[in-house]
Amino acid sequence: MDSYKKYNSYKAFTIETIILNEPLAFDLYINNSSRLVKFIKSGDTLSFDKKEKLLQNGVDHFYLSSHHSKAFDTYLTNHLGTVLSSPYLNKKQKSKIIYSSAIHIMQDMFESDISQSKIMIAKDIMTETVKQIISNNVTAASILQLSTHDYQTYSHCVNVALYSIGMAHEHGLDEAMIHKIASGAILHDLGKCKIDQCIINKQGKLSLDEFEAMKEHPQYSYETLISNGETCPETLEIVLNHHEKLDGSGYARALREKEISFAAQIVTIADIFDALTSNRSYKEAESFFNALKIMKEEMKEQLNIKLVDSLIKMMGKA
Repeated sequence: MDSYKKYNSYKAFTIETIILNEPLAFDLYINNSSRLVKFIKSGDTLSFDKKEKLLQNGVDHFYLSSHHSKAFDTYLTNHLGTVLSSPYLNKKQKSKIIYSSAIHIMQDMFESDISQSKIMIAKDIMTETVKQIISNNVTAASILQLSTHDYQTYSHCVNVALYSIGMAHEHGLDEAMIHKIASGAILHDLGKCKIDQCIINKQGKLSLDEFEAMKEHPQYSYETLISNGETCPETLEIVLNHHEKLDGSGYARALREKEISFAAQIVTIADIFDALTSNRSYKEAESFFNALKIMKEEMKEQLNIKLVDSLIKMMGKA
């Protein structure tokens, strides 16, 4: 079996994502004593016996080479719904599949390139996620338990989408609207790809000039979606207005409460909460309790507090 020492160009995902006895269009690797070893080659299948042997030996993740990302994207598009509909998967397994699939496609977009097909895959994953949450097969909070709370833009986008779906569902919004919110939430920061990465990755507070540059990312996200064929008004408005505040103190247009959609208000809260509760190189994460306290006390004029309450209820349903 081929073995490789470097993990840089390989991405992990839960073993449950792979359908049994289905020919695969990509190689799969496993971690064997800190080396990646090719376990299944393209064209072969994963049998029940092979899977059980891996699980018995504590192997619950496969690794995928970046060279096969496109083939894996196609696999997710064609099979994610089938995988998640399996009656043999429990809530934790389904949560792992959803989270690792969403992380894979968003990391791929931020680290390689953004395309219409990748945007559609991200939205398809959100469609399946919403379906699973509304059907009570998983909860947004149960999926979010898998987050490491170490801030990366791609994982932040996934987390914001999950918080947003959970709040929207808790607030009783219909499935169609939750789909639109989920799409806007997972794509809200795509414009950061156009910001100088020295600013994005800076260890410390941004200068005034750097912050002004950062404030352009909602517009860049909006333009990126438009150029890739996005037409949903709600999704586009979320992306454009996710840094606006009810009291007019937000950016980029200093809108006030009546000018900001309910959907965008949801994503704003999700965005702030995930940022507060994530570790940065220059700042430790706030506890959930402290983050909620900051939002309800220090930001009460800026945020829809009823939605913050929905966030609290949602987080109690892990």
